[in-house]
Amino acid sequence: MAGIVAMSYDTTYIYKCNVKDLDMEGQGSELGGLMTSGVNGSYTIEESNVNNVNINFNTTKMESYSSGTTAVGGIVAGACFNQYKIKNCNVTDLTITSNATSTGGIMGSIAGEGCEISGCKVENTNINTGNESHTGMYGSAAGIVADAGDLQNISNCTVKNVEIETSSDNMAGIIGTTFGATITFDNCNVEDLTCTDNNTVSASTRLIGGLVGKAGKINVTNSNLSKINLNVLNGKKSTVQIGGIAANATDSTSIDNVNLEGITINNNTGGTSGGMIAVQLGSILNVSNVKKFNNISITTNGEAGGIAGYSYASPSIDKITGNNVSVSAKRGAGGLIAITDTKEEIPISNITLSNLKVLGNYGTGGLMGVAVNPKLNDITLTNISVSEESYGSVGGLVGIATKTGNLMSDQTVTSIAKFTDVTINKTSNGTNKIVGGTQHTGILLGFGKIITDNININDITIDGTKSQTVGTIGQADSASDVKNITVNNVNVIAKERGGIIAGISQANITGCTVNKSTITGTASGDFGGIVGNMPVGTTILSNCNVNESKLIATTGHLGGIIGSASNTISGCTLLNTNITGEGVNGVGGIVGHGSNFTGTDTYVKKCNVIDSNISGNSQVGGISGGATVKIENCFVGGKENETFEEGKYAVTITGNDSVGGIIGDPGVISSAGQSMITMIGTNISNSLIKGTTNADYLVGIHGRFSTTYSGTQVETITSSNYTDCKTEIK
Repeated sequence: MAGIVAMSYDTTYIYKCNVKDLDMEGQGSELGGLMTSGVNGSYTIEESNVNNVNINFNTTKMESYSSGTTAVGGIVAGACFNQYKIKNCNVTDLTITSNATSTGGIMGSIAGEGCEISGCKVENTNINTGNESHTGMYGSAAGIVADAGDLQNISNCTVKNVEIETSSDNMAGIIGTTFGATITFDNCNVEDLTCTDNNTVSASTRLIGGLVGKAGKINVTNSNLSKINLNVLNGKKSTVQIGGIAANATDSTSIDNVNLEGITINNNTGGTSGGMIAVQLGSILNVSNVKKFNNISITTNGEAGGIAGYSYASPSIDKITGNNVSVSAKRGAGGLIAITDTKEEIPISNITLSNLKVLGNYGTGGLMGVAVNPKLNDITLTNISVSEESYGSVGGLVGIATKTGNLMSDQTVTSIAKFTDVTINKTSNGTNKIVGGTQHTGILLGFGKIITDNININDITIDGTKSQTVGTIGQADSASDVKNITVNNVNVIAKERGGIIAGISQANITGCTVNKSTITGTASGDFGGIVGNMPVGTTILSNCNVNESKLIATTGHLGGIIGSASNTISGCTLLNTNITGEGVNGVGGIVGHGSNFTGTDTYVKKCNVIDSNISGNSQVGGISGGATVKIENCFVGGKENETFEEGKYAVTITGNDSVGGIIGDPGVISSAGQSMITMIGTNISNSLIKGTTNADYLVGIHGRFSTTYSGTQVETITSSNYTDCKTEIK
């Protein structure tokens, strides 16, 4: 049944034909507003219109079609093994109620090659394919073509103010599904689209997309999507994948010069969702030149990403500018990509995002949740909120950098995250906050190997009260290279291992600066102004500074630069900083507690503690709280040529037991260690050292020298001076 041509068996040309104010009702295999279908030859429909047409199609009682496929289209129902071209046609005020397997605003289905649709518009259209199971293979519904077969090109087309409700397997604003063909969208616009899956019929996986539900190779250029709502009414029957552009891509995907604004995805199934692509199965995902990526909201019970939910490809993302991006998922979540599962490096560059909010589980990141070899360059984030509800690692940029996207597999860290030229800011009325789960939490990276350079972070709070490690980097594994990170006004709350730069580092840290920041340790652990713990003896912490900051803990170890050290610390400075460790045994201006075991012995050189206050319970020192084998060319006191009134001091060191101007207790930490200290060229001046125990355990250079364990007992102090200081029992 059709408004003009019921069936054609040869080449057909329809030009400037109109169907208006028509009610159509059918129960056959196909129904089209202008034409049902063509079997042979080529077909062209040009400058023709369908306006104010109501189509009602129902095959429930048609037994002869129970095992076949059926099609309904606003212009053409179906095309079989032929070439179709539809140009400059308009469909307006169309209503379709159908249970056909393929229902489209322009075409139901295409099975031919070399087909094109250009210059067409579908507006003010409602498509409802009901709650029943579809006859035949599967069902699809779309604003333009439901089942596109080998359709190759869609250009200069518009879908506006269209509502689709279905229980079909595939649903989208332009194309429901293709048969693995290459599909190109150029200069296409979708505005005011609502797709709703009532999910009342069981199926393996349903697919919903703003442009296309399922396709092979996808190319999208010069297009705009705005005010898109993609929804699932209930999650009881099937898993649903939803993508703002495509739900599922089985081949490569390229997106260039495409804008997305006002994309809302609500997926209460366990399916994957993405602001552009839900699942990228093909080998390539390239996204570039997205000037408007605004007001994106994704909520799902599966994994979700602002651009892609799950990518088996190696994504390449460049030049994205966006505002108000929100992703909430019950599994992995990322502001750009939730999970990647590829061995190749992932280049992401020139990203500017404001008001970014990401909530997830099992790997959550402001940009990427779980990533293999991410390479991030020229990233600017303003007002970010990243949270993990329960188990997993969290990062303001990347949650976990790992060798595979399968978190249930062996996670020996073999990938490397590379971050360069990254800036994180906050506006005066904005919020920057990261809330960690039970594993690792970081501003840049939760867990993994990482290389950094030229990183600037401002005005952010990181809450790791449930996490194992917390810092700008939660845990930096071996082969990392952490350097040139500057943070300002950063507030870190840590439970076990916390540092403003890193919670734990198994690699070198150099050239990092902390300004006007705070770290608070809430339980027994290692906490430091730069790093909480460095357990590898061959690593070096060098040329790092902590300025005008507050370091607080109630138990564990607390250091101005490092909480617990088994390595070398060189060229670091603590300036105008308060270290408060009430109840802490092991507090130092540079090192909270060190190690005197061979191979992991602590060596501090060329470090300074200037104009700061240090307090703890026991083992409290100006440079080190305890167990530091060698201190060389270090200084505790005021700035050069600084003068003080009587009773005023540059540095105040306070404790109850084993309080020293340089080191609190150089003694052993177990019988296997050596009680020894070597000081060379280390000076203290204009400092006040206060304690409450007897004077035998309270002296100027060190507070206590242990003789309770067997082993070598050596104390060597040379070229070191103690001037203008005071020692008192408080």
